[in-house]
Amino acid sequence: MYVMISAVIIHLLIYCTNVSLPDRALRGLFHHSEVHLNVVWRDLTDADWNKSVRLPDGTFADMRATPLIRAKTIWKAALALNNGARTEHLPHEFQEE
Repeated sequence: MYVMISAVIIHLLIYCTNVSLPDRALRGLFHHSEVHLNVVWRDLTDADWNKSVRLPDGTFADMRATPLIRAKTIWKAALALNNGARTEHLPHEFQEE
């Protein structure tokens, strides 16, 4: 559930391209999700990392996949902000998706 809430924040940043937020607000949302997820991930047991969680798009993934999913989502959100970032600025493993 905690991962879902923070993922929804990032999800909204990606798909609300018609909404304009001040840079301070975007940084605040990112910081909140970072702190929140760090606490959640820190407190997971080995068994918890193997559990399946529902993602904002309705699909399921193992909890251990969520850090990489989050990283990909943040990089894609940077592109969606239309602030000059280009696909070639993404890490190579994220460029082909």
